[in-house]
Amino acid sequence: MSLQSNLIASVFLFGTALNAEQAIEKFTLSPSILEIQGDLAYGEYLASDCQTCHRADNSNQGIPGINGREITEIVYALHEYKNKYRKNQVMQMMAGGLGDEEIAALASYFASLQ
Repeated sequence: MSLQSNLIASVFLFGTALNAEQAIEKFTLSPSILEIQGDLAYGEYLASDCQTCHRADNSNQGIPGINGREITEIVYALHEYKNKYRKNQVMQMMAGGLGDEEIAALASYFASLQ
């Protein structure tokens, strides 16, 4: 998936960018971050905080379901929130406390769910 496709997919999945200029300016991640293999067990351990809002049954009750999404989509979205590229104070706070390994683990775990 191209960087532009990732941006479009993550905007669709997780909300909008902060402003029109940032929507045009592409958010990029280094290849080293994208190459991190997430630990599924660690991701499952961390997921309980996410599942407080993102429903385990993957239904969208105003907050999108994230089960079964592509790893890259989730990684981009979490890094975009972490770097305040996207609006949502709760997600900025949650993602802001995550390291690269934790983001990779969460992405791997949620991607593995259907």
